[in-house]
Amino acid sequence: MPSEPTASPSAFDPNALRDRYRRERDKRLRADGYDQYVELKDSYARYLDDPYAPRVERAHGTTR
Repeated sequence: MPSEPTASPSAFDPNALRDRYRRERDKRLRADGYDQYVELKDSYARYLDDPYAPRVERAHGTTR
């Protein structure tokens, strides 16, 4: 049985959608900004290395 659309295309309100996304974004923003992040040093330095990716040396400034 095919599903039916729940709203007609004329019911779309881009401003309401933008407001909804803005409210959700505001929930995620934190007052401490970049201070919320932990610097990868000392006991966290182990996370700098990816154990699954081989290290490949490349010349500086090349993109390909």
